[in-house]
This record gives sequence, structure tokens and C-alpha cells, in this order.
Amino acid sequence: SEATEVRDVGQLVTVSLSRMLEATESGGREVRIILNWGSRPDQVRDADSHVACPCGAGTSHVYYQNRTHETADHKVELDVDDTDWGGPETITLTRPAPGTYLYWVHDYSGPPATLGVSDIVVRVVIGAEEAGEFRVFKGITKRAWRPFKAIEVGPDGRPTLVRFTEDEIAEAAD
Repeated sequence: SEATEVRDVGQLVTVSLSRMLEATESGGREVRIILNWGSRPDQVRDADSHVACPCGAGTSHVYYQNRTHETADHKVELDVDDTDWGGPETITLTRPAPGTYLYWVHDYSGPPATLGVSDIVVRVVIGAEEAGEFRVFKGITKRAWRPFKAIEVGPDGRPTLVRFTEDEIAEAAD
């Protein structure tokens, strides 16, 4: 990662580590969705990562109460449920099944909803490449936020990050 230079006394620098995916025969097919958030009392204390797998199995919604969804051919796993600020919470898709994966962040510490005053950041890594970084929009008053439209996995098993269009963002599709 890039270096951070601290210039002002009292500046808060937050660093988080997320497990690196080991090199496998599947190449760039693994996906990590990494959630970080603030550490001030006026921000979200407990942000939760959620993902819905397209396979339709009964356990396909992965979140803090169901941290692993695994079948013979694919796996979705949440590494930790951080409940006291900061994160990271990382959801990893291993050998993802074809279809559309939906991801969202939920403010578990509300109400009131404090997502819109927080410094929530979601990073998507496909294989070894960062596919996108998303910051929550200031002023959001909902307790849930979708930073991107979906992760689409083709029949060949290759995942692609699908972003919201400018029109969808303007219409509050997230």
C-alpha cells in the first residue's frame, strides 16, 4: 500500500490489514470485499458487511449471524464481525458461482442512522487487483448502503465489479 505522512499533531491515521489471498490455480477469480469505518463516537460504531450469493441455497446470505456459506463448488465467508469500530470486515468469495452477488453495508449500531456522517470505505479486490474503492455519501439517512451495484460472475467463473451509473446514483439506487 502507499505510505501515509503524518504532519499535524493529533492526526488520526487508521491502518487495517486484510488477509492476502494465496495464489491458486483459479487465478483472478477470488474476490475480497473489505469494509472499514471510523472510530469516533459520532460515527457508526458497528457497521456490518452483507452479501447475497446467487446460488439460492438457504444459507446464501452471509453476514454476522451466518459467516460461512459453502457448497461443493463455491464458498462465501465473512472473516470477523467487528462490533467496536474500525474493521476491517472482509467477505471473501472463493470459486464464486455464476450469477449476481449483491453486497451492502448495514448500520447495526443505529438508530439513528449515522452512515452519512461516517468515513466508511469499501474496497473490492479481484484476484490481486483492486477493482474499486467506494466511500459512503455524506448525508445518507438510511441504515443500509450499497456501494456498488453487484459482482457479476460469468459462466467461465470470472468476476466483474458492476458500478452504479451516474443516473442510478442520482435516483438513489444505492
